Amino acid sequence: MIALLIDFGASRIKSCLYDTQHNRLLNIYSTPGASFNNIDIVPLRVLNESFNQHIEYHKKFNSIIICCEMHGFILCEDVKHLPDCSYISWRSNSSINKNYENIYKNSNYRNKTGITLRSGLPYCNLINHELFDKDAHFFTLIDALILLNGEWMNKSPIHLAAATAMYDIFKNDWITELCKDNHQHYPSMKDFSEPLGYFRTDSCREIPVFGGLGDLQASIFSLEMKKDILNLNLGTGSQISMIYEKADMNDYDLRPLIGNNYVSTITHIPCGRVLQMYANIFSSKKSQLEFWDSIFEDDSEKRLSINYPLGIFPGSYNYNSDFDISSLSEDEIDPSTLAISLKKALFQQYQEIVERILRTRDINKILITGSLGHKIKSFSGILQIYTGIECKTASNKFDSTLLGLKNFCIDQNFDS
Repeated sequence: MIALLIDFGASRIKSCLYDTQHNRLLNIYSTPGASFNNIDIVPLRVLNESFNQHIEYHKKFNSIIICCEMHGFILCEDVKHLPDCSYISWRSNSSINKNYENIYKNSNYRNKTGITLRSGLPYCNLINHELFDKDAHFFTLIDALILLNGEWMNKSPIHLAAATAMYDIFKNDWITELCKDNHQHYPSMKDFSEPLGYFRTDSCREIPVFGGLGDLQASIFSLEMKKDILNLNLGTGSQISMIYEKADMNDYDLRPLIGNNYVSTITHIPCGRVLQMYANIFSSKKSQLEFWDSIFEDDSEKRLSINYPLGIFPGSYNYNSDFDISSLSEDEIDPSTLAISLKKALFQQYQEIVERILRTRDINKILITGSLGHKIKSFSGILQIYTGIECKTASNKFDSTLLGLKNFCIDQNFDS
């Protein structure tokens, strides 16, 4: 069987074929993701065109296994007009409505959702949607893509439902008090062996679509995780995750994996997106290249008098509300100096988080996944110096999420 693996990521949409008979990954392909050009609200037509680019590129396959960036959604009054709707990404970062915040915190819904309330979550962004007070269908991105291209089974992927902050991850059901009464939230697909729906080709052939994993979970599936191992995943944002233990409930967010298994995680840690924002300060390509060369290649230990914050977006780890990046002028900043300062801050934030984890957990290894872990020279070696823990970067030309989808395919035995 040939399976098409697709990671519908924030910065990039990546895909490849998986030959299950010969256990080979083939023909990796990449296009811009939902967050291209710093757009927070993306026309669904654009994302559907990107999805179909990957379909056309690979052409021949028997099934689709898909994962997706989390915390985005679509509201639609009439499914007939779904192509005209927009995808609201986590980048929207709407301010949290105080009444909604009080409902969430006073009833301690975090113990059901596993999610600490922060801007960017669907629970926070929904209230600012133009259809908030109207009868509307609530869809995840994968729900909508299947609906636009074939037959959807009227069930949302459990990982994406859990990422809304409106879903009980222990009972596997929507929390009605947190869901708007006139919005239709579809039940989640609890059995990963069943298709979410079918993609219909021009020749009317129906191809089953499986998975609907969160990109965080897909990345974790690429690893052999144990209780003494941390996964640091570096992408548009970054996350530090580990196998869930009951004592973790008060200290970390939780995400469902498969069955009754969960992962403890710290999310919204600044990474690629914030570095790109700083790079955009410079108008010339030459200065931007100098910035990125210093991020990727420079391993010098310069003494810097100025520190620039990484937490410049609401809801991000160590958010600094007093800092305004637009106040910086390219005429007053050297690209290399800025990059080295930010790179140091990047390692220091991970050092700080790891030290916090070590207070309650015994950790013996950090496994590094994601594109930046490969691009930054000696990343694992530098992080090992900062943390004092053995660090290893996953070595493979294929993205960790695609490898995770491959392992998921094997685990679910889709080729039988």
